[in-house]
Amino acid sequence: MARIRDGLRDMKSAQERVNGVDALRYSLNAEQLRRVFGADAQLLPENAVLRGDSTLWVARASGVPVRLMLEATGAREPGVLKLELNMTELNSSAIRIEPPV
Repeated sequence: MARIRDGLRDMKSAQERVNGVDALRYSLNAEQLRRVFGADAQLLPENAVLRGDSTLWVARASGVPVRLMLEATGAREPGVLKLELNMTELNSSAIRIEPPV
């Protein structure tokens, strides 16, 4: 989470409640998105071009991303990719991961 917090430092944000969590909303261009998630993060397919700004909501208390929305187009092929990622039930005691049998 340190990379995300450092990447968002000094960027304008708005307070909102998202997925039941008090969050900060950021609008990020392609360069800012790479800075926040790291240049090696593969959020988009290779050769995809971000359309406009992406929107990222980060939990105020923990700095965990709770929602990410973006649109991209193919650099060489037609088509549009719309991505909406929602993190819900963070640290819920109802989530159980059982070891394989």
